[in-house]
Amino acid sequence: GAARHAPSPSRSAVGPRSRWAMCRTRRWDLSSQRCAPVFSPRPRPVRDAPSDTSAPHLQVSDLQSALREANGAIQQVQALHMRILSLPSADDPQAVALSEQLATTTNDTRAFFASLKARIFELEQGNANLRALIPAGQSQYNLTFADVDTRQTQVSALKERFKESIQRYAEVERESRSKNRARMERQVKIVNPGLSAGEITDVVRQAEEGGGNMFSQAVRPSCLL
Repeated sequence: GAARHAPSPSRSAVGPRSRWAMCRTRRWDLSSQRCAPVFSPRPRPVRDAPSDTSAPHLQVSDLQSALREANGAIQQVQALHMRILSLPSADDPQAVALSEQLATTTNDTRAFFASLKARIFELEQGNANLRALIPAGQSQYNLTFADVDTRQTQVSALKERFKESIQRYAEVERESRSKNRARMERQVKIVNPGLSAGEITDVVRQAEEGGGNMFSQAVRPSCLL
């Protein structure tokens, strides 16, 4: 008879360990409690190389799209922080997997912002070069000073939006660190209610700096001396 293929494993056959391994490269979706793709910025060259008369407009348009993508990445970083903080402990398996996702997403987001900064600078420098070429009649785009002024207005708007995104990202990180520190302080108080405020601060600071297990430090505060 015809050869029979072995049935593929069902979703239920994937164990918890395998599911967590899959989630290490995916984002936790807060609304559906499922994994979703981790932010991965589309690769773009830092230096634009226009090839036609519409290229200056396309450069600005592409950066506008990139800024929207960066803002989406900030939302994802914030969502991952919120999900981690909602878990009972940083040692929870979900928290460990989400922390790995957060580290990857944070690194990608910072690299993306660095790329955007370089590209905006390149665009601004390009405007200055275009302005210098107009009097000599060497502009390959047949631009006027008014065209360059319009383009510079667009670039200035991009710079402002970029600064706003950077400030928003910094605020997300600052707020998340503050909330995480407050949670750690509450946990230390539970483990050792007899610690003073200064001792609690020292325990949390050492934990943030990677100075060993926070709860061991809380039980034996003398090791901080």
